[in-house]
Amino acid sequence: MISLNPHACEAVTQTLKQTCLSIIVPLERVHRQFLEVIKAELDAHDIRDIDNFRALILCNNGGDELTQGKLTLRGYYLCSKVSQSVKKITEHVSLHQEHSSDEHRSVRVRLTAKGLGLSCLLETIFACHVEVVADGIDEARYVERFWLQ
Repeated sequence: MISLNPHACEAVTQTLKQTCLSIIVPLERVHRQFLEVIKAELDAHDIRDIDNFRALILCNNGGDELTQGKLTLRGYYLCSKVSQSVKKITEHVSLHQEHSSDEHRSVRVRLTAKGLGLSCLLETIFACHVEVVADGIDEARYVERFWLQ
């Protein structure tokens, strides 16, 4: 039988916790900055009827018809309720919602023409950003500095 030293287990647990936090915290910070970039781009294009978070949901749809659950899996939404946001996006005529013919509890969503236009605009903007930071992408700090400008 293997005997484990409780102090050694605690030290390993603390090390793993610190390692996870050292990865997660910068990712969350970059994600929040990314949302600010989206907000700035929406403002620059005088788009006021949708916020940055909901615009990201439209982009993550990718023009496919998906269930809300699959849409949630495609993106990281920082503790937000995707179903409420989908309802708001639908009210702004950027997304079409309908119950699945196979399973009535399942709601499927797809972009409307307006939503597709916004999604394409944001994809173009993201492509421009990628071109600018492509040479320094190995360094996450470079991306942060670029987005903070």
